[in-house]
Amino acid sequence: MSRNKDISRKTFLKKLSWLIALPYLLFAVLMVRKNHKVSATKEIRIKVPSSEGIWFFGEVIVVSSKGKITAYASRCTHLGCRINTVEDGKLVCPCHGSTFDEAGSVIKGPATKGLEVVPYKLDKETNELIVKV
Repeated sequence: MSRNKDISRKTFLKKLSWLIALPYLLFAVLMVRKNHKVSATKEIRIKVPSSEGIWFFGEVIVVSSKGKITAYASRCTHLGCRINTVEDGKLVCPCHGSTFDEAGSVIKGPATKGLEVVPYKLDKETNELIVKV
């Protein structure tokens, strides 16, 4: 006795859409994992800024304000995109528009957590910040 193995159009389209979506989902997972990779093995030496402002040094953002220097990880806390833009004194993520103030606090989402403060040591002989990232 043979059975008819026909499937409905709706079932076929559902299966086809999953087949098409699967590579995109895998790519998205790989990108998120890559951007959230954390390793504290590299040491960066940054010349202490001579004036107030915001400076970008790859993986680190340095904010000098009111005689105080703070270092932040340059990865947005939303999905890990590298923040590399200042608009009107605010740090802006280029991927989804999250905005942070000079204290690293969220002004506008989608990010919900402030920027990660990166500890540093000051080398007084060379006048450099030593940051491990």
